[in-house]
Amino acid sequence: MPGIDRSVLVGAYEDVHDGWERLSRDVHIGMSDAFRLVTAAANCDGGRLALAELLADAGRAAIVDPDALSYLRVARDLPLPPGVQDHRGDAFFRSRCYTGMRRSRSHGIDIPLEFLYFDFAIVMVLGTLGDVAAVRERMRGSGYDPVVVRRGGAEHAVGIVMVNEFKDTTFGPYNEVIFMAAAMPVGEPGERS
Repeated sequence: MPGIDRSVLVGAYEDVHDGWERLSRDVHIGMSDAFRLVTAAANCDGGRLALAELLADAGRAAIVDPDALSYLRVARDLPLPPGVQDHRGDAFFRSRCYTGMRRSRSHGIDIPLEFLYFDFAIVMVLGTLGDVAAVRERMRGSGYDPVVVRRGGAEHAVGIVMVNEFKDTTFGPYNEVIFMAAAMPVGEPGERS
């Protein structure tokens, strides 16, 4: 592999195995131990290979706390994108565990079982849309009508634009723009007191 320092790959591989041997002596791997192992893995292929070998052993995986196991699986399966701070061990994800990958039937690729966002920025802009008839037409048959407000004597639908930058997710980094129109079920009273 051109441009890759093999000593880093081998060093990380050995560091993860050595770290496991030291940390697992009390037959328990908790979150602080998982942080040490992920640091030893150095976000490189050699470190991820060592984590994969250790976690493939059911006996070894059984001594890892569920939240630590989730954190180790993420580090095993998903390289941390360059320049992104690691928030994967945040307390928020202690109850939202990552369990691994599955093979997609449609594309034959491995995809994460859980969609977790570790580092992202979202901007939402709320405004009004002047062409209520066009919004109604787009919603026709959905069972929903647009939420309508009156402004300057005219009706306007409520629209929302979201601009999302996902720096680190279980599906990798990506950006998206979403347009939405606020809606309510057909037949709901249009005015609330």
